[in-house]
Amino acid sequence: MHLLFLYILSYFILFVFDINKNINYYIEVLANQLRNIIMLRIRLSRVGKKNKAQFRVTVADARRSPTGKFIEILGYYNPHTKEKVFKQERIEYWISKGAKPSATVHNFLVDAGVIKGDKIVAWRPKKKKRDEKEAEQKTEKKAEEPISPKEEIKKEEVKDKTEKKTEEK
Repeated sequence: MHLLFLYILSYFILFVFDINKNINYYIEVLANQLRNIIMLRIRLSRVGKKNKAQFRVTVADARRSPTGKFIEILGYYNPHTKEKVFKQERIEYWISKGAKPSATVHNFLVDAGVIKGDKIVAWRPKKKKRDEKEAEQKTEKKAEEPISPKEEIKKEEVKDKTEKKTEEK
């Protein structure tokens, strides 16, 4: 991010002091330099057999797939044994170079004490479907609604009829 700011600032200064040049030239040069900036991401990459997942902590270009090409392995995580191993020095190095950890990796690094800060919400529960919400609302409304006088009379009539039947027997 700092690099981006410096590029923009430098071309703004050049433009101000050299008004004779066309602004499109500066925009084109800036766009070419921005394309060459690599956004780095520290994230988990799944390895291991079927039903025996293990994850590597890797630093890679954010545009690549998580299981694709990476720059460096920074540690690993085994969810079955809850074992987490991180190369603290290398992680700090890559973060200083502008790499951003994913939410899950950020939480792991906070737990391990590699970085300081609060945890990030890594996932949110799925939203309920509309039908389920409507059904829940209907049951809540039925429980909250008071019984009307007509319904009370009908219930009393049903009780009287059942009492008569039991007396006859």
